[in-house]
Amino acid sequence: MTWIGDQATQLELVTSNVTYTFSQSSAANTWTITHNLGRFPSVTVVDSANTIINGSVTYNSVNQLTVTFFSEGAGLAISGKAYLN
Repeated sequence: MTWIGDQATQLELVTSNVTYTFSQSSAANTWTITHNLGRFPSVTVVDSANTIINGSVTYNSVNQLTVTFFSEGAGLAISGKAYLN
């Protein structure tokens, strides 16, 4: 943990270089990811061919999020990985 500021204004910095990789082996249109990072991370999703896929991210808490995939208004089942940082 790194601190900045003087004793009266010490601010805790977000720990850097803490990431989480989630693997979804079976195709699903909704991925619920419990990451326990204690923050709202950025999310990059790739399919099984390592192509970046756009999904709708909902932050359920600072330790869990849900990614939902759609194609033309219908659910789209995807398998792959989500990289959180």
